[in-house]
Amino acid sequence: MKKLLVLASLLTALLAGQADAGITISGGNVVVMRVGAGSTALTNASTAMFLEERSGSTGSLVQTFAFDTTGANRLTMSGTATSEGKIKWYNGNLAVTGYDSNAGVAAINGTTSISVNRSIAVINTDTAAMTFTRLNDAYSANNIRGAISDGTNIWTSGTATGASSGVRHATVGATTSTQLSTTATNIRTVNIADGQLFASHNSGASNRIMQVGVGLPTTAGNTMTGLAGIPNNTSNYDFFLADLDNAVAGSDTLFTTRGNFIDKYSLVSGTWNLNGSIDLGAETFGLSGIEQGGSVRFFANTAGFVRGYDLTSAWNTSFTATQLWTVNAGSNTAFRGVAAVPEPSSMALLGLVGLGGFAFRRFRTKKAQGTQTL
Repeated sequence: MKKLLVLASLLTALLAGQADAGITISGGNVVVMRVGAGSTALTNASTAMFLEERSGSTGSLVQTFAFDTTGANRLTMSGTATSEGKIKWYNGNLAVTGYDSNAGVAAINGTTSISVNRSIAVINTDTAAMTFTRLNDAYSANNIRGAISDGTNIWTSGTATGASSGVRHATVGATTSTQLSTTATNIRTVNIADGQLFASHNSGASNRIMQVGVGLPTTAGNTMTGLAGIPNNTSNYDFFLADLDNAVAGSDTLFTTRGNFIDKYSLVSGTWNLNGSIDLGAETFGLSGIEQGGSVRFFANTAGFVRGYDLTSAWNTSFTATQLWTVNAGSNTAFRGVAAVPEPSSMALLGLVGLGGFAFRRFRTKKAQGTQTL
């Protein structure tokens, strides 16, 4: 039955004009971005990218998806730029960023966006439908780092000089984008919670986790506002928000990376209160989580390993968690980011059932996907 529902959904997406096929991801699992095939040492050249789906409870490898390194739908990234590869899942879509370049181009992040477009792959993780959006005006001569998408709109993070920098918005399939704000322009990660866009940045002395405008902005001229209580001058590569207390409206708990640490904050009377930290022993670049039964299962990665944890503390209590598993990167590879995929809601399942009648025609799939155990 599950295969029938996926078949129906994929067919619907393909008939709607989606460009390619990626992978489906099971709810409760985590997707890990890996750079490098393991055969040669990583350099600053454009390098092969892989998505690893892993069990959220054990870390065991479920499948590996390889992006093309040549051809019409190629997507590569720098082998050594640890700020790149911040993947995000939202509203059924996984957003992955890189360069529209063959593998092997030296100093890929130094290329102009006119000569090498900054590219975003958006994969519907229920149907495997995948589109590519190639921007010629974003992060020129510097890094595109991450993105998040609702399937129609894309919000990106990265850095550059002037108008090609900052938090940006584009629509799927567009070739140009809009800089949403000039408050901070060296943007590391974007995320969405409660219908609001947030970003982490590394610019100036202002709070490093910020709200971007109001809601999900798509036009220029927005102000970015720091979250009260989050320290200035901290290195927050990634973050996510969760709702752990019914008495507090909306998301009330914030998890963020800071150097080797994961910090937990709770929203108390409008200010984010630090509850403590977990030390991973190496700089932490990716962070994502799934709310489940009033708690959170979360995942974090350094360049050399990815880990799964179960939160064991409540809202506004000392940060404690149980480590579930660790997976190490293989030789000549590195991890860049993680994205947790929640279990589908009952309404989403009912919607898939309604598509079952369309599942009697053939659909195309992407080339066979290799699997590598690390």
